[in-house]
Amino acid sequence: MKRFFLAFVFVVYSVSASAKFQSIDVPCAVKECNPEWGPTVTRLYKGDGDKKKPAIMWYSGGASTFTNPEHSPISELIGEFDIIMVASPIPVISDRSTNGLSPNAYDERAVYRMKQVTDHYIKSLNKPIWLGGISSGGVRMIAVLSGKDRQSDKYAGLIFASTYVSMLQNGTPQYNIPV
Repeated sequence: MKRFFLAFVFVVYSVSASAKFQSIDVPCAVKECNPEWGPTVTRLYKGDGDKKKPAIMWYSGGASTFTNPEHSPISELIGEFDIIMVASPIPVISDRSTNGLSPNAYDERAVYRMKQVTDHYIKSLNKPIWLGGISSGGVRMIAVLSGKDRQSDKYAGLIFASTYVSMLQNGTPQYNIPV
């Protein structure tokens, strides 16, 4: 009976401690972002309500198509800051078949969507936004910040966490990410 009670307490505590989020799909209705892909999937994890703290828009690593902060350094900040997880509308692929490049991260339609998401959250949260990403999420950051439209002026700061910038070929790093 004691084991059952401890297991029950553990499960209840685990469920109550999990981060709550609001799913927000940012619509895309113009050709620049390819409406056939549907809306851009985001999750907003609300912080402690301190209006002086900025929000953090976070791009995950790997294929960058998910919005779950678990196993990411950003998970430590859930509850402290407003965290906006943004999924890429197309997988960010970077392997030998792409010669170490991440062409989908630089796809104009994907970049346009990230800019739309930024504009949406600047208006809805009415607070400064820091842009951050880990691994291939950092490559997505570089893609959004590149260009002549001064998109970088929209962000209060940048967080590059272990950004993927190369791949090994014959034991030698090949830096193939355009910056």
